[in-house]
Amino acid sequence: MTPYTVRVDHLDIGADSPARVMGVINLSSESFYPDSVMISNEQIHETVKQMQKEGVDLIDVGGASTAPENIYGSQKVSEKEELRRLKEGLEAIIESANVPISIDTTSSRVAEFALDSGAVLVNDVSGLRTDPEMATIVAERDIPVVLMSLCRQPCDSIQKSLEALSESLRVAHSAGIANEQIIVDPGIGFGKPPEVDFDLIRYLRRFTMWGQTLVTDSQGLLEQLQ
Repeated sequence: MTPYTVRVDHLDIGADSPARVMGVINLSSESFYPDSVMISNEQIHETVKQMQKEGVDLIDVGGASTAPENIYGSQKVSEKEELRRLKEGLEAIIESANVPISIDTTSSRVAEFALDSGAVLVNDVSGLRTDPEMATIVAERDIPVVLMSLCRQPCDSIQKSLEALSESLRVAHSAGIANEQIIVDPGIGFGKPPEVDFDLIRYLRRFTMWGQTLVTDSQGLLEQLQ
């Protein structure tokens, strides 16, 4: 199948486009990877400046940790708190950035706020399966979305990861989200045994069999496999 090209603002991702680099800024003190956590606007401005100097193509922003609680011990925060953090930090990020901004959330309300503020991509680690309104918002706004393969436990095989992704694609298509707006994430490091994570890396191409563009995981997650 010919792979789709996803357009994120001015940036083409996938197909014949070069590999893209996504920087990560977390406004959440509970995030398991501390180097990604930025609290003050001064930190944010300096970090965005440095990321762009080093060549990032887009920046992913989160107001609450989306890492599995059973693996990293992250404390779940309320939607109200997630919004409060974003209201304080997202404006500073967008003011400093000249690359597309992605919002990392499973909440449709948070996604709407971020999109209204200038974000152009939704990164949903639940693959549209936490908030029933998320798929509708993505479809109505005709914006790209990252769908992560989040397995039901126990997630002990690649097949279960593929089944989870297939379900997320079904939700997306049912809502009217076009294939050209979908990026898939195999979910390396998210609640899977190390041997499954290594298999995911080894057989990444299996996650492109539907033609979707693929995003792989961050340095922070890969460090958990060492």
